[in-house]
This record gives sequence, structure tokens and C-alpha cells, in this order.
Amino acid sequence: SSLSIPSAVTMTLNESESKTLTATVLPANATDRAVVWSVLPTGFATVANGVVTGIKAGNCTVTATADLEGG
Repeated sequence: SSLSIPSAVTMTLNESESKTLTATVLPANATDRAVVWSVLPTGFATVANGVVTGIKAGNCTVTATADLEGG
């Protein structure tokens, strides 16, 4: 499996504001379609199921990964 994400996205979020990112697992018939989201450094935003929510002022990077060995 591989993960398709639109080119790098820069976004600005206010505290408690949310925006949604989308990642697509390829090929479409991959057996493991799970996407794992993470944010580093922690403390500036949270991410769950692609929904990024601002916590406080600062910069961070949101990453999506897929199980490249499944399917």
C-alpha cells in the first residue's frame, strides 16, 4: 500500500479552530486502508482522523502514514 496526500499544505488555525486534511490509501483495493495521523511537536495542535485542531500559537507538522506492508 502507499499513501497519497495532496502536496504540502500550510494552514493557519486559531485556538480551538479545526480544519480537515485528506489522505488516500492506494491502491484502492489495498487490504489495510488505515491511516495513522500524528503531529510534532506536540502541544500546538491535535489531529484525529485528519481533523487538525489548533491548541496554541506555534508551528507544527502533521503527518499521515499507512501500513506499507499490508496489501
